[in-house]
Amino acid sequence: RTRGHLAREIVGGLREVPSAAYSIHPTKETQMSFAFITEFPIQGDDRTTPTYDAVNDRLTDVDAPSGLILHYAGFDEDAGVFRIVNIWDTQAQGQAYLDDKVMPAVREVTGDEMGPPPSRQGSYELHHVVKP
Repeated sequence: RTRGHLAREIVGGLREVPSAAYSIHPTKETQMSFAFITEFPIQGDDRTTPTYDAVNDRLTDVDAPSGLILHYAGFDEDAGVFRIVNIWDTQAQGQAYLDDKVMPAVREVTGDEMGPPPSRQGSYELHHVVKP
């Protein structure tokens, strides 16, 4: 397999990614990225996300924070959770953003009623990240 072939496979064949645009084999000098994951159990048939939307509105009115590679959120029906994932260049960047930006926005939105805690919250080092 060539690097270009692997890139097409990774992005589902939707677009050609030049092989020079990414590193397929991290070196020892490369600092690995970190994933931060938060999951909330789905409550019945409710698929609304007012708290997430209000917090997100407070955080997305400025440029993306330094070190953020990817953010996504959505319902995983099979796992029965609403999952929020952020991929960061470093663990320190992700933790600082969580502590300094996300949690103050959550407290601003929810006040003293923070709601049910997440069923899962944590971070881990990623083995491989493709950055087109």
